[in-house]
Parts: sequence; structure tokens; C-alpha cells
Amino acid sequence: MKKILKIFGLTLGGIVGVMLLVVGALFWVVFTPSRLTPIIRQVADKMVVCDYEIGRVELTFFSTFPEFGLRADTLCLVNPCEGGKQDTVLFASEVLATVDVQALVKEKHLKVHQLKLAGAEGYVYMSGDMTNLNVIALPQDTTVDTTSTALPFEKISIEELTVEAKQLILDNRNDSIDASLCNTQVYARIAGLEDVYVRLTSEDVCAKVAGTVYADHLRVGAELPLAIDMEMMSVELNQVALQVNEYSLLCDGIVSMQDTLSMQVHLSTEQWQIKPLLALLPASVTDMLKDIDVDGKLSLEADVAGSFSEKEMPVVDATVVLEEGKGKYAGLPYTLRDVGMEVDAHVDLNNERATHVTIHQMAAKTQYSSLQAKGKVLDPLGDMQLKMRVGMNVYLPEMAYFMPENLHVQGRAKGSVDVNARLEDLLNVKLDQTKLSGTVHLYDLAGALDGMQVASPEMHVAFELPNTKPYAREVGWAYTKVDFSGLDFVQSGMHVTMGASEVALAVSDVLSKQPLLHADVQLASTGNLNVDMDTIVAHVEQPKLQAQVAYNTQDTTAIPTANLALSFANLAAQYNDIEADMQTTELEASMRCSEEDAQVPVLMAAVSTEGMHAKMDSTMEIQTEMLGVLGITQYNKRGENLLLQWNPQLQVNMLGGDVRTSMVAQQIKIPHIDFAYNNREFHIEDSQLQIGNSDFALQGDVRNIADWLSGEGDLQGELNFISDHTDVNELMALFSADSGSEEVVALSEVEQVPDESGVSEPFLVPTNLDIVLNTRIEEASVFNEKLRNLKGKLYVQDGMLVLEEIGFICKAAKLQLTAMYRTPRRNHIYVGMDYHMVDINIEELVNMLPQLDTIVPMLNSFKGRAEFHLAAETYTTAEYKIKPSTLRGACSIAGKDLVVMDSETFSKMAKMLMFSKKTENVVDSISAEITVYKKEIDVYPLCVTMDNYKVALGGRHNLDMTFNYDVNVLSPIYLGVNVSGNIDDLKIKLAKCKYAKDFRPVRTGKVEQQSAQLRGIIRESMRKNMRIESDNNNK
Repeated sequence: MKKILKIFGLTLGGIVGVMLLVVGALFWVVFTPSRLTPIIRQVADKMVVCDYEIGRVELTFFSTFPEFGLRADTLCLVNPCEGGKQDTVLFASEVLATVDVQALVKEKHLKVHQLKLAGAEGYVYMSGDMTNLNVIALPQDTTVDTTSTALPFEKISIEELTVEAKQLILDNRNDSIDASLCNTQVYARIAGLEDVYVRLTSEDVCAKVAGTVYADHLRVGAELPLAIDMEMMSVELNQVALQVNEYSLLCDGIVSMQDTLSMQVHLSTEQWQIKPLLALLPASVTDMLKDIDVDGKLSLEADVAGSFSEKEMPVVDATVVLEEGKGKYAGLPYTLRDVGMEVDAHVDLNNERATHVTIHQMAAKTQYSSLQAKGKVLDPLGDMQLKMRVGMNVYLPEMAYFMPENLHVQGRAKGSVDVNARLEDLLNVKLDQTKLSGTVHLYDLAGALDGMQVASPEMHVAFELPNTKPYAREVGWAYTKVDFSGLDFVQSGMHVTMGASEVALAVSDVLSKQPLLHADVQLASTGNLNVDMDTIVAHVEQPKLQAQVAYNTQDTTAIPTANLALSFANLAAQYNDIEADMQTTELEASMRCSEEDAQVPVLMAAVSTEGMHAKMDSTMEIQTEMLGVLGITQYNKRGENLLLQWNPQLQVNMLGGDVRTSMVAQQIKIPHIDFAYNNREFHIEDSQLQIGNSDFALQGDVRNIADWLSGEGDLQGELNFISDHTDVNELMALFSADSGSEEVVALSEVEQVPDESGVSEPFLVPTNLDIVLNTRIEEASVFNEKLRNLKGKLYVQDGMLVLEEIGFICKAAKLQLTAMYRTPRRNHIYVGMDYHMVDINIEELVNMLPQLDTIVPMLNSFKGRAEFHLAAETYTTAEYKIKPSTLRGACSIAGKDLVVMDSETFSKMAKMLMFSKKTENVVDSISAEITVYKKEIDVYPLCVTMDNYKVALGGRHNLDMTFNYDVNVLSPIYLGVNVSGNIDDLKIKLAKCKYAKDFRPVRTGKVEQQSAQLRGIIRESMRKNMRIESDNNNK
């Protein structure tokens, strides 16, 4: 390109020189056009190597006075080139030059005052090494100064140059440049190299590069005040002005071309209107912007300093200001307005990483929203990094274009966001290398998405990436906090409202390949949480929540690790018919996988509440003053039921409990209970219960729970039962088992009675139990009696209930009781007892045990105090009616001053035996033994003393209330009497004496035998159960 410019300059200088040579001929010839023209052509022949034409040439004097001038009315250079569009290189309708003759003659200095080309047309063609500019004979050494030629002058200068061109064309095939300038004027004033002024205007400039239009009928202008220092090879620019259409650019500075092209230049513009400026851009650019309508006022100031070379480029510092900007994109429903920007750019192509852009301010508005930004862009030409703060005041409905079609949002968002990230990381969502933080305030928020609705009057969102103050190292990646004055959420039948609250979330890197994803959630509310969801309604006051979760992203089947802490001031909830109300409550819970299997969960929960009230329709109601529960469980998929599958370990401490249930008619009060439970053992540290009229405390252990639940063993345990008052009648009615053992004890001649229906339910002893109950009861209600100081042991073994050495005091007697109660079937109940009573009030005894008069019918007529020992066994019906065929037993009675017969019988006997009138119906002493077998009661011979009579008697009493007694009077007479029949038909007759006068009763030991046999049955039954249990445990 330099060579071309040089050739062009030499050509122009040569032409001018040819025309000016004629000035010297003025002194030797007559200066007429006819003589001057051939001279000029003769000189031109020596310099021009192409076809040319020079028209009429004349010398001017008066029109250019005081300088002499030379004018040619036509100049045409023709140099055809293959491929060129035309042959003419230059055409000018007029060429005028004025010179300083004195300087030419004396100094050989061709000093041109004025050089003018009018009506010029030019065509420059280049293709490969070929160009049509080769029109002047050049010296062989083109490196020397071309002003030193074989011309009659040693130097040349032009003070003023004017070119008026109709059309100038550049046809550069090498660089695919096709350009034209029409109606172009060039004015140059050269007062010396230190004072050069050039002005160029062109009314119509067109240019194409590689088929792309870069200039389309543009008006171009330039003013170039220059100062040239040839020694320093530099050019000083003094307010150089360049203009395209209405857009101007001012330039000041120095450009040097010694070793390399270097510069220190300042550029500035006035405010450019953007819309018409964009119209000047190539179509390839404007086509891309066809959907964008932008405008505004743009201004630029820049400093360019440095050198151009293969290894070095100038450094640019620029300031760009945009004012009153606006824009609209065809796809957006709104227009940006009031767009403003002030940006500083430092561009260093020698060190691209040093290049940066500083955004002092950037702002834009829509009809209802506004955005602001400031910050820096580092390394914009390479690995671009953004350090920005973006402020916003956004009317959310205007953002609908950027949201899913089914998402509708109302409200306003205000806040700012700080970004420090590489652009590539943002585009590739590499958030682990990104720093983001900000705060957004939402007002009157309302959103809807696929039936889901959320609303909040005021909400504040703060976020940070990475988390600079993590709760734990694992959640140091991102943090966000949301606090709101209130929240309303609705979705598919669920309605949630929440008062003023704060929610915080911290997470680990969700995009990394780390196996565990950690999250930390915290919630604190000074308001209330209300949930209405299908059948669930809940009201929670001041809830607080903290949770940590670790999730294995590489093994989704593994149980996550989670820790939860929850507290609230009050909870009122309802699920279907279940209602619950809890006062100040704290809950801690955790979940993890077991050490043996990552898919097996291990759960832990600890709950403490200052008060709870729960109700399940009309079937159950529970209330407590204080409740503390600690639970641990590990899932076992092989478990046969829910309890065995989850294998819970519980520790419960409760105060002030109150339980009402439809399964138990009486209210259950629990003043205090403290127990620990697992499937191996149920340990009751302390418990105080009140059930109906009964109050008692339990301590002890229940074992073998898992085997009992799986049906592989009995439930075992030993409990201490302590009570001030126990209502046995009430408890038996409350806790009767649904069914009894199917085992039938093989007693001799047991009557098999089929079950009956339509009768009241008896107490059926639960099966698969091996429980020992150590009792200490101050008072107990049994049937119609009050028992005191009841102590002893109670065994429950596989459908059998055994009372061992139970002692108590009642109105009837002081009692020690060993008994067995077994329920093989509902209507076939076994009862065995060994009563031993002293200080008996016989009337009270019969009242206490109504069935006793069936076993010993004559007790109906007994009165007074005695000692009584009864050992008996029988089966009963569901109504506890004795089955006579199964009855057997023995009893003994001993006492003094007893009434042993009714008044009517006594009167008849007294009359017959002529008792004294003062004789009372009292036996001085009596000692009797009685056996019962089925329906027969045998009274073994005994002695009775009454009045003056000593009587021996014995006989049989039947359950149909008939009897047959042999009565022998031993003194004062010896007489035999037979008493038979029944009370209503009493038959007394004399009979042979059956007992000797000196008869002494001999104890048969029947009671002791029956007692020993009964105890043997009890022992054997218990041993049998123990053997069965042992066999089961050994399997």
C-alpha cells in the first residue's frame, strides 16, 4: 500500500512538474497557446509512459496575478489493464497551477502557490502485481527522493491544492475492495511541513469489501491540521476532524513513523444519535439487528498510545457515555427507556489480561421497572471475568416473557446482586467457581403455577455463593435466607398460612461429583403456622426448626443422614377424628443408615412437652401435664409385624396423665410414669395409675417381648403391684381377655359343657404370658367385700392365673388364700382355691362368698366366730355358676359359742330334748370336717355340747338341700336320733346309736389332703408351662 501511495504521489508531482516547466520558456518564446501546448506535450512524452492527452495549454497572468500560472483545459491519462472496468486512469477538464518564478530561477525551487484539478474523474485498478497507476517513468532506484529528478528544479512545494472530482473509483481485486467517491472536493494548504491543512468532502461515498457493503452513499468529510517533522518522521494532529454524515470525530496527538508506527492520540466525539448511526452499518450487521429498535445519544473519548508492529500494539483508554437511550426487541412486550451508561475501557492488546472495562453506571427502565449496574469486566478479550453489582426495581408482571407460560406472578422486587465470576463459568453453570451475593425485597408477592398459589405482603431474600459463614464446613457452598411478614400457600386442597418468619438454607456443592450432598435448613417464626390439608388441620404457634441432611447422590438407595430440631409454643391439630393439642414442645430427631446395611434406617427421636391433649373421636382421649419420650429404632424387614420390623427402644417419662378410652369404661389417670421399652425388655422404673376406683403403682420388668410378639415364646416378667385401693370387680370387668386358652385340664370326671351364647362375658386369662405380680394392696374391693392388707404373689401363665399365699383382712375373717383361675374356654372356667381363715364371722363369710353355701349348705344356719379352712376346685359357667359334677373339696370348721342351726330347728330339738328355757341356740364348741364330691357333702363325726347335752353327729348333706344326719346324745342320756329330709320337711326320729358314749372325734386330714392336692395341681401346671417354655427356647 505504501508503494502505491508513493507511485501515486510521484505521478501527480510529475504531471504538475511538466506543466510548470513551461514557465521557464516565457523568457525565450512568445507565450501563446499554440506554441506552449506542443512544448508541454514534448516534455510529457519524456515522463508519461501511457497514452495521454493534454488539451490547450495557456499561460495565465492577469487571473493569477501576481503569480504566473499555467492552465490546461483537458488532461487525460489512459492505461488499460486486463480485467479493468475502464481504460482511463485520470481525467480532468481543467488543470491550473501558479508558481513563484523568482524562486524557480534563483533557487531552482518549484514553489507552487496553487494547484487545481477541476472536473476530475479517476479510476485505480489493482489485481495481483498489476495496476493502472504505472503511468510515469520512474527512476530505477525508487528508494531515493523522487524530487531529485532530471528536472530544472531541485525541490518542489505546494502551498495550496484543490481537487474537484466528479467521481473517484478504487477497484482493488487483491483485497476485494470496490469503492467510489462522488462530488469530492479536496483542499490542502501547506505553509510548510510544520503547518499543513487538508480538508476533504465527498457527497457520496460507497464501498464494498468482499461483497459486503460498508458504505452506502455516505457524506464524508475531514479536516486535517497537521504539523510534520521530517527529521523525527512524525506528524502532529491538531484538532483533526473526521465526519461521516452528521457524525464527527476529533483527534489530537502525534503519530511517528521512525522505526515503527507509533502514536499518542486523543479521540473525542460529540453526542451521536444511535438510530441513524446503526443505519450506516453493513447490511450483514443491520440484518442481525432487524428485530431490535434502539436509539440514544452516544459519545466517546479515547486515548491511543503505543506502537504498531508485529510484536506491539497501542494501548487504548476509552470512555463511552450513553444518554437518553431506548430500545425495543420485537419479541419483548415492553420498551427499554432512559437507558444510560458511562463506561471506561482499558484495551491492551500486548497484555490482554490487563484489558478491563469499568462500568461507572448503567441504567435502564421499562414502563414500571428499572435496572442499574456498575462494576468491572476483567480480561474481556480472553477469559472474561465480571465483577458487577446489579440493582433492580422490577414490576414482576413485566417479567412474564422470561417465565414459563403457566407461571403468573404479581408484585414488585427491589434489591441488588453482586457477581464475581468468569463468563465461561456462568454460561457453563460452574457455580463452584462463582461468587454471587445479594438481597432482594419482594412486596405484595402473589404467584400461581399449575394450581399452586403463593402470596406474601413482604418478603426479603438474601443469598450468598459461596457461604462465607457456614453453620458447618460441609454447607459452605451456598446460603440463602428468606424472611417474610406473612405467607399464604394454596395447592390441591392444601392451604398453608404462616406469620412473620425467617427461613435459612445452606447447602454443599450440588453440581460437584462429591458423593454426599449436605443441606442445613433453619426456620424461626414469631407468628403462627396454619395448615389445612384434606383431612389434616393444624395450628402451630412460634415454630422453630433446624435440620441437617446428608444425601448420597451416588447411591440413591442409601438412607440419608438427617438431624432435626423442632420446637413450638403450641400445636393444635386434627386428622380425621383425631385431635391433638401440645403446649411448649421440643423435638429432636435423627436418621441414618445402619452400619451393616446402608438401606436400613436407624431413627432417633426425643420429645418433651409441657402439656398434651389428644382425642380420637369418642374412643380415646389422652391428656398430660408433662411428657418426655426418647425413642430409637432400626428397621428389620424380616419382622412379622410393625413392632418387630421397627424394633423400637423407648424411654418415657410422663406426669399428670389422664386417659379415657371406650375400651375401658373408667377413666385412667397416670400421675407419674417412667419406663423404658425395647423388644427384649419393658422396664418400669416407676408408675402411678388410677383406673376407676383403683389406684396403684407398678415397678418391674417385662421380658421376651419379641418372641411373644412373633408367637415363639411367652411374655415374661415380674412386677410389683402397690395400691392403696384396688377394685378387683371393676378391673376384671375392664380387662377381661377376648379369649382364653384352649387347653382343658384333665380332672377326674370333668363335665364337658358346651359354650353358651347370649351370656355376660367372664374374665378370660390371656395366653402366652408368664407374669409374676408381687402385690401389696392396702384395701381391695372383691365382690361385696372390702379386703385390707392384701399381700402375696399373683402368677399369670399361659391362660392360668394363680394367687399364691395371698393374705388379707376383711370383715369376715383374716384370710390367706392360694388359688388358681384358668379359662380353657369361655363357658368352662376352672377355679381352685385353698382358703384358710381365722377369726371368722360366718355370716360375713357367706355374704362374701355366695357360692360357699352351695359347697357347705349348712353354713346358712351358722352364726358366730370360728376358724375355717377350705380347699376346693370346680369348673363354672361363664356366669360363674358351679358345675356340680366337677365340684370336689374339703373344709374344716372349729369354733366356740356358735349358732349352728336355725331357730325353728333349734326350737323343735329343744322341745324334744327338754332343754332348759334359758338354754340358747349356741354350741359351746364345735370342730367339724366336711368333704364335697360332686353333689354330695359328707360331714365327718363331730361332738357338739349344748345345754346339758353332749351330742355326736355326722351324716351327708346334698346340694339339693336334702340331708341325713345321725345324732347321738352321749349325755345326760344315751340316745340315737336320725334327722333327715330338708328344712321344709324335717324328719326327726329315734334311731340306734351310731357312736359310743365315750366317742372322741378323730381328725381325718381331708382338708389338708385336698389343700395339698390343689397346690400340687398348681405346681404341676406351672411346671408344665415352664417346661413348654424351656422347650420353645431351646428350639
